[in-house]
Amino acid sequence: MIEPVTGRKSDPSLRKQLLRLVRQLARGDCAIHHAADGEARLAGAEERLYPQAVIAEARSLGLVHLSGGRIAASAEASAFLRRALVAGGEAFSEQHGEVV
Repeated sequence: MIEPVTGRKSDPSLRKQLLRLVRQLARGDCAIHHAADGEARLAGAEERLYPQAVIAEARSLGLVHLSGGRIAASAEASAFLRRALVAGGEAFSEQHGEVV
């Protein structure tokens, strides 16, 4: 298993994958299978591959639960998504300045 990336500067690619994972799991839990090259295959309403580092990070942040070959969003996942949306909106405002 790959170690979580906490303690380092946030990798934008990892964060994007983390948000995608949490959004997918917000729609319902998925079966999780280990794929080749250090990736995990999630199968539910849709099927996607995620790097093991993303799954490890989500677990370390308490955003997902693994049990019996299934992965599901935790109660904290919805708050994480709300904060990410707010942070994204603030970044847009900072980049483009205040519109009067």
